[in-house]
Amino acid sequence: MPTKVIARAGDCLCGIASDFGFADCQPLRDAPENASLANRELISGEEVTVPDRNVEDHSKAVDAKHSFKLRTSPPVNIRFVHGSPNLPYRDDSETTTLHVSNFVTNLAGTDGLKALPTGYGYHDDGHADPDTFKVEVWDPAAGGSVNVKLEAMRPVYTADPVTGALTVTSFTPFTDAGRFIDPLVCNVVSAATSNTYRSKYMRLVVDEQDLAAPGTAGQLLLTTDVADGLGTGAAGDNDTVEILDQTVRATYEVQRCPGSPKCKVSKVVDIGGAARQRINLHFFAIRANPGVDTMPTGISAADIRQHLRRRTFKWYRRIFAQCDMAPLLATLSVIDPPENNMICISHLTGLPVATGAPVTIDITISTATRNIAVPTITFAGGETPVQAGDLIVANLPAGFSGTSAACTHANGNPNPSADVIITADNGERVNLFPAPVLSANPGISIDIPRVNLMSVLADDANADPALGNPTIDMKRLMRMIPTADDGMFCIVIGQFNTPGLRGQAFRQFHAATAGFQPPLPLRSATIMAYTSNSGNVLDNSDNLPFTSPHESAHVMCDLSHTIVGANHSRTEILGAGTPAANSVGGTKRFSDGPYLVRMMQRSETQPGGFEVQVKLADELRTQSAAKFRSW
Repeated sequence: MPTKVIARAGDCLCGIASDFGFADCQPLRDAPENASLANRELISGEEVTVPDRNVEDHSKAVDAKHSFKLRTSPPVNIRFVHGSPNLPYRDDSETTTLHVSNFVTNLAGTDGLKALPTGYGYHDDGHADPDTFKVEVWDPAAGGSVNVKLEAMRPVYTADPVTGALTVTSFTPFTDAGRFIDPLVCNVVSAATSNTYRSKYMRLVVDEQDLAAPGTAGQLLLTTDVADGLGTGAAGDNDTVEILDQTVRATYEVQRCPGSPKCKVSKVVDIGGAARQRINLHFFAIRANPGVDTMPTGISAADIRQHLRRRTFKWYRRIFAQCDMAPLLATLSVIDPPENNMICISHLTGLPVATGAPVTIDITISTATRNIAVPTITFAGGETPVQAGDLIVANLPAGFSGTSAACTHANGNPNPSADVIITADNGERVNLFPAPVLSANPGISIDIPRVNLMSVLADDANADPALGNPTIDMKRLMRMIPTADDGMFCIVIGQFNTPGLRGQAFRQFHAATAGFQPPLPLRSATIMAYTSNSGNVLDNSDNLPFTSPHESAHVMCDLSHTIVGANHSRTEILGAGTPAANSVGGTKRFSDGPYLVRMMQRSETQPGGFEVQVKLADELRTQSAAKFRSW
């Protein structure tokens, strides 16, 4: 009686027929039970009816030798492989997960500087990139070459009706140019592999410039975003489509199949697989004025939200896809500008209160309804900046409270500086005006950051070159947000007072001793300008596409820049001075082997920096594991 078979992913009627000893799929196509399956591809889980084979009797003499010819069809299959230098093709392991290549698209080799091989067969330089792959077809009945369709598949999401969580429930082909290759030619390489066909070395790329890299025609598949920044987190939003949720499908049409359309075998692999992680990303864009949703550059709060979503879901997503990571936009807030309520004590010097003559400080606190002079505070002498801050807080009048916090320990100075923030208990904004007045020769210094969001102070006279201490303006901005080491925090301003500066990163500096490592909230953060003299940095365009990922990479890799003139110094993400436009040779790569990249690191003992040789992707995973979330 007929046999029922459940189709698996990639099955076709010819393949099932071959498994049961038929010469081709015609008997299965003729079975009435398979009428709905005869003219389309099989879907995993569908039931296929395999009819009984006709058994013929042949009368032959029992005392003679007779020859019979078995009419059957050899099986056909397709798979992804990386290849190996010495194994027979069929002994090579199958590749079940693909990864976006970390190499410059048209380069290869163990040093990452050789040309990507463009021929068929094994090549040392192509093999050196662990992310290259080949499509392999096995068909004993085919000729000298076969054609395959290689395509990226778009994920379709379904939202949980209770939690709203999105799950990929199916896939559909992209139709955009570059997201499929048809035909992808696979050739027989030698007589020893006469039944096995392979493509050239292939790579996944995530932007159109890489897709057009010279010397790579037909070897690149585009697996990229469709972000527009207009999403709300819904299943059907363009912003929702992840690069690492996509799959890649290879399909081979069985030429000897008698059907119309002919049977096809296919193989689907994922991108990133179990290595995928999400970067816990938080954005805080600052308004020009309290309670008014206009930004310092004049655009609306709605516009900046859309611009930041598009930048994040396009360029951030593309850059970090090569590390099997994607941004999780955990926070996108528009917040009021900082109050003028912070006192910076001995900023970047850490100098204590002078001894000898008494030292006093007079402070006036202004709000919308009050103007209060704090009684004169007298220091005993010798107090550290933190102790001086504690004394100020202890002497605040009723209705006000404050916090005193240590800053980064400046190189060569005995104590860290301190910041005091004064707040009104009724929620009114506080303005310290005029500035606090110290008596003569106080030892300590007092600064009040009054942040102009279109001219944020970018440098200080006493800046410490070792650990990149923030200016008084930058400290005030970072003390506005709930910075923590379990995320990547980004503060968006209008512009720096040095308009060539586009962003500033605040790192852990793990190479420094504990006392010199910046405390929270003065790390795990970036301050990004919306605009610069190189054009806009975070608008709706693609100008300066790598700048925001570059600054985040400083924090997450906890490294300075590449060494100027070294190999890969202008193609790695941490090359100094990101270009205004995307290109194949742009600063957008995370080295992940086999070569190392020469980088600069800093500590309090080597303020000029010292060289380390690393794989940037490894540093990212190691130094910032707490910032990542499971997929």
